[in-house]
Amino acid sequence: MGPRGPRDCTQAPNPEACKAHQQARDQARAACGDKFGPERKQCMNEQMQNFDCAKAGNPAQCEARKKVYQECKGQAGPAFRQCVQQKMPPAECSAAADPKRCEQVQKARAACKDKPGSEYMACLAAQFNGK
Repeated sequence: MGPRGPRDCTQAPNPEACKAHQQARDQARAACGDKFGPERKQCMNEQMQNFDCAKAGNPAQCEARKKVYQECKGQAGPAFRQCVQQKMPPAECSAAADPKRCEQVQKARAACKDKPGSEYMACLAAQFNGK
């Protein structure tokens, strides 16, 4: 299975934010084109720090993610993901398209936050399957 094609932004809830994100990813891919594996992933994360959060669908969450990525910058792979999971503030569910679902996700993330990698994913699945 190869890489997916670009998302159809006309079908997105916020087409402008979708297009801005696609543009930022294209720029990051161009800047990281000569890198492979973990080095490429780290380059992409660093390049995405240049994204203008004013164009994001949720600017506050975008800024929070950028801050957390900076705090976790020295780590890679599972350690980076776990750092981000633990430091990322909860989303503002009152502004979400589906506040009830948003609250369910926040509770599941909180219950599983100390678990690494595949254990985290299994914990999330258990949280949703048990409901």
